[in-house]
Amino acid sequence: MGIKLRTVDDFAEEVGGKAVAKQMLSDRGIRVISGFFDDRRLQAAFSEPRWLRDRRKGWSLSHTSGLGAVKHWMDPLKINIVEHECRGSQWLMLQGPSGSRNFVKMYYKGRLSARGTAARFEIRNFLRENAPTHFLCTSFEGPHLWAITTKELTKRWHDLQKAKQFAIDSNGFSIPYGGEDHPGGFLGITFHVDKGKHILDNPTKIGIR
Repeated sequence: MGIKLRTVDDFAEEVGGKAVAKQMLSDRGIRVISGFFDDRRLQAAFSEPRWLRDRRKGWSLSHTSGLGAVKHWMDPLKINIVEHECRGSQWLMLQGPSGSRNFVKMYYKGRLSARGTAARFEIRNFLRENAPTHFLCTSFEGPHLWAITTKELTKRWHDLQKAKQFAIDSNGFSIPYGGEDHPGGFLGITFHVDKGKHILDNPTKIGIR
């Protein structure tokens, strides 16, 4: 599913003012860029089945792969998966215990490294204006989930570029071969299963509360 751009001004006419419109979009984790937002995201937020959100307790999905694995990890953190969208890559609308939401991009792997202690991901396009605020990296083996902010990715990118360091640094970050000129940014990251600040163990790490 693609995006459907709509102006905040147009939406404001329906809901009683620009301030109200902006607050409604913010509450639903919908980003506004240069006065525009994705109307499909808004429609999805309003069409979430209330009975499913409030009453259903379980999914008929295996916890060993896919969304079942993600949900298995997030349930103890009281994080709800409101929406899953595939558009060449995986995107999730997540809702925290307080009701706040964030739309994140998810990278995934089926298995951990040969030793079963880490997983390596390659993340692109975090420099773009429309990049999400957070990225979720998932290993279905485990499962294991890690979260990282676009802000940190951007800083790591600029630091590595400045140092002209394209080998893996002490924190597990690197610019993959040939990726130093990627216009949207391109980083390789190694996450470990038993240590590190990026392990998703709190909703705030994925931009919700």
